[in-house]
Amino acid sequence: MGSTASHNIKPTPLWASLLLTFSASAGSLVIQTGIYFLTTSMYKFSQVENYSLGVVQGLTYIAGAMGAGPLIRALRRVIPGLSTRAVLISMLSFIALMCVIPKVALGDAGEEAPHWPIWLLVMLYSPTSGMLWPLVESYIAGGRSGHQLRSTIGWWNVVWSSSLIVSSVALAQFMKSGATNLFLALGGVHVGCALLLTRFGKEPLPHPHETAHDVPASYSKLLVTFRWLLPMSYLVCSAMIPFLSTLMNRMNIDASMHPILSATWLLFRTIGFVVMERSKKWHGRWLHPALAMVLMLTGFALVALCMVLGGTENGRYILIGGLACFGLGMAMIYAGAIYYAMEVGQAQVDAGGAHEGLIGVGYTVGPAIGLAAAFAVRGEMLKSEMLEPAVLVGIAVVAAIVAGVVARRIHTLGGRS
Repeated sequence: MGSTASHNIKPTPLWASLLLTFSASAGSLVIQTGIYFLTTSMYKFSQVENYSLGVVQGLTYIAGAMGAGPLIRALRRVIPGLSTRAVLISMLSFIALMCVIPKVALGDAGEEAPHWPIWLLVMLYSPTSGMLWPLVESYIAGGRSGHQLRSTIGWWNVVWSSSLIVSSVALAQFMKSGATNLFLALGGVHVGCALLLTRFGKEPLPHPHETAHDVPASYSKLLVTFRWLLPMSYLVCSAMIPFLSTLMNRMNIDASMHPILSATWLLFRTIGFVVMERSKKWHGRWLHPALAMVLMLTGFALVALCMVLGGTENGRYILIGGLACFGLGMAMIYAGAIYYAMEVGQAQVDAGGAHEGLIGVGYTVGPAIGLAAAFAVRGEMLKSEMLEPAVLVGIAVVAAIVAGVVARRIHTLGGRS
């Protein structure tokens, strides 16, 4: 019976999955990270508002990611025969409709515009995005294992990360002509994504049963380690992103250049993904998580302290170096986490949901630390220039705890390096 079911599932061309990934990823940059450049420069959000928006975004993302599998099962009880492809089409169509909200409600009123449409857009998009990516990941990983799975996921990482670089350049251009036009363009992209899904199979291919347990024992241990590192990496990232625009303002960098300059870490993350895909040496190695953690934390520290270390002028070079270092560390952590999650977790939607849910934890805790620091600045407990160092201290405390856990695992479980 199992073989018959598998025979009836139409394979999805890899090119279609990757093209969908490239297009839909543009939305994740604009609404999940690029939104802070828009809210700071065009709608004059305070740091408290930006970090509050980040906390809400993280919480709703977790709900969506962890609910992807249960939601599909619940819908299929109500609508027998409902396919994963139909669910994806509905989600992408919903996202396209949401992108109209800022244009209808705001026009191009800029700082005079009410803030609630931005909040509404994020609160609707974030859980939908959280549900979307586990489903896409199940199509990418389904039917693949071993070297084929690792290579496919490697190129998938390159595709979605390079899309964010392109989106950053587009964001910089749209900041000059009006943010609401960017959201309309984004809606059109998601309509195209929904049409592209006609080339998908109704269901993702199942993971090959013959290789279900054909992984080294260290993979399970590495998976646990990366499930500590993954939320920590996004914790650091989501604490860093909301203050980048304010930091660049203090360095007298033109607002239209903020997305492009911040894309340094996106560029180096993509470079890291290319290296990870081409290399055959990192899988199963305990040096991998150790080096990734050091690169990521060092990069964040350089970003947070760039003005302290180099002032307004030289601080720019420290900022760029820190972003580059941070991007490489993020690439190493994400590549390891998604590979071991899919190989050990057998490429099910729930495995992808757990992976995305862990990202959501980081999306939530990072802005929460920043929010506490922003409230301290507002209450004049801290000077405004102490915001970034205060966030760094909070991140350092959490990172030290996670680093201790990871270091202990590397010491007790690690074999060859």
